[in-house]
Amino acid sequence: MRVLLIGAANTITGGGERHIADLARGLSARGIAVGLGAPAGGDMAELAQILGIPYFEIDATLRAANPAIRRAIKDFKPDIVHAHGSRVAYFARQADDLGARRCVVTFHGLQGAHGFTSKAKLMMERSVQKNTAHFITVCRANRDEAEELGILDRAKTTIIYNGVALPDIATLGYYRGLRHLSNLIGVDPAYPVLLHIGRICAEKDQPSLLHAFAWLRAKEPNAQLAMIATGDEGDLAKLQKLAHKLGIEDAVHFLDAHEDPLPLYASCDLFVLPSIWEGLPYTIIEAMASGAIVVASDVDGIGEAIVNEVTGLLSPPKDPERLAEILEDALDMTETQRKQMREDARAGIIQRFMLDDMINNTISVYDKVMQARTGAQLRR
Repeated sequence: MRVLLIGAANTITGGGERHIADLARGLSARGIAVGLGAPAGGDMAELAQILGIPYFEIDATLRAANPAIRRAIKDFKPDIVHAHGSRVAYFARQADDLGARRCVVTFHGLQGAHGFTSKAKLMMERSVQKNTAHFITVCRANRDEAEELGILDRAKTTIIYNGVALPDIATLGYYRGLRHLSNLIGVDPAYPVLLHIGRICAEKDQPSLLHAFAWLRAKEPNAQLAMIATGDEGDLAKLQKLAHKLGIEDAVHFLDAHEDPLPLYASCDLFVLPSIWEGLPYTIIEAMASGAIVVASDVDGIGEAIVNEVTGLLSPPKDPERLAEILEDALDMTETQRKQMREDARAGIIQRFMLDDMINNTISVYDKVMQARTGAQLRR
């Protein structure tokens, strides 16, 4: 079995690229021949080198993508072409003459349909639907939305939740007891610390978080907010300017990206994600697996991952005042309540969001595609 994974970005920062990287590792470890296609440079190329797998430079623009994908397919001779994200998946299905028999497409989020608002984009997506062997969505909400838009066939669609490795409980307890995040930002360990990790973009809605935090500070004057908000300097400067305008700049700590965020998740009091739309964000399932109490917007796949007031807390999107109230309630939870929520969240991760399950379920889709084409079953 030979699988060519194709992504639209060259860095493992977004959820789609994280997913591709996890698949590349997991498939390779299971003896499946993997090729990786993505734009030049970045840590995707480094990952391919570490794994010892072929890397194909694919510029996901209209002019360059199709010939680059054709060359990758010709050179690698894949049994499965697995494209991730609507943009590169469109090009992959255009480029692959055998797409209807071997092209698997994963949608990692549909931008709440905002990415398919124009008739032209919808027509483009619908035009390549017939050249797709199978669809994967990372949550039920995305499947239903994509079906309503007419860009996938429900009969050949599988929902596969993102998955994470489960951290050791003793390690989590160590970081929590150490108050690692409090020490990192240099505040009193008794102060409540909120954590946010996300790209600076409209869908993550960091401005609503800053407004909510400003309201929270009126009730919890010692509260602190640590933000790993990745983006260009201009976008970061806008958030810093807003924090200054709201009078909270002394309590908002902008941190550089961490290669291993586990100590941060484990030692924060709350992890907050105020998104407007999502697929199924890795940050919330990582945070839940790591013992953080999660407060997140009730949008798309988030509501499938969090049982409100059981495994986490859900907030309406674009409502900073309500978010502030929920954050205050979360900080007021007793230690017994927090312990129970952590245990329930961990149980939920074990049940539905494990990395091995994600990889094995994806292989099952490849199996299905191969059987439909050749009658052969992949041996694992």
